[in-house]
Amino acid sequence: MMNVTFDTNCIIALEAEEATADDLRRLVRAAAEGKLRLRVVAISASERPRRDAPSTGFVGFERKLANAGLGEAEILSGPAIWDLSYWDRCVWMDDERSAKVRQIHRILFPKHPYKSSGDPRGKWRNRLVDTCALWTHLHHGGGAFVTTDDDFHAKRERIQNELGTSILTPHEATVLVEQRRY
Repeated sequence: MMNVTFDTNCIIALEAEEATADDLRRLVRAAAEGKLRLRVVAISASERPRRDAPSTGFVGFERKLANAGLGEAEILSGPAIWDLSYWDRCVWMDDERSAKVRQIHRILFPKHPYKSSGDPRGKWRNRLVDTCALWTHLHHGGGAFVTTDDDFHAKRERIQNELGTSILTPHEATVLVEQRRY
């Protein structure tokens, strides 16, 4: 069965009824029909809240998933990173796993340092969350990583070649799933 992982932007798109929400809902229905394994990454709960809204913790994230129609999606544990991960929702890291996180960061954000040199709540944090989201997707078997984020799409060929996973828009993922024979 095909793995399909939604990034944080997909969750937001479903909540806000953005243009991609119809395609995302088709993928949710395909998962309910057993045509794919739908997953989200736990690290999405650590994304910087929009408009400086307070964090609602992991329970709030689970409510957000349910409200977006993703209550049945598998939540994948990501890398254990101090002040970023939820400790009961993370994978303890070793040198090999940490090296893979840094490799992904270099692919996605070659002009930005891996370590924070400024406000840990700003853009640096969101870049690290994006890096960890892709690491989590790969760590749990890869498949199709669905996102609207240009940082991923600008590097999709390199990600495919070096990491062996597909970066798809919601529409591309929907077309792929609808073309598969079951």
